Amino acid sequence: MKILPAILESSSVFSYNRFGVAGSDNLKVSQDGLNIVNTLREALTRVGFEPPFLLVGHSLGGL
Repeated sequence: MKILPAILESSSVFSYNRFGVAGSDNLKVSQDGLNIVNTLREALTRVGFEPPFLLVGHSLGGL
């Protein structure tokens, strides 16, 4: 994540791992597309981010 500090100089950044990925908590509900999108929306709302957003995915997050 070496690029994040450079981006932070001019923008707000929200970086996270989906549930069940890279050591994050596992959920008992399926991680289908709808649940993943709803989880991201909730997380962005909780931290006070408002649209418009520029989403940048890495690896499977790019899907």
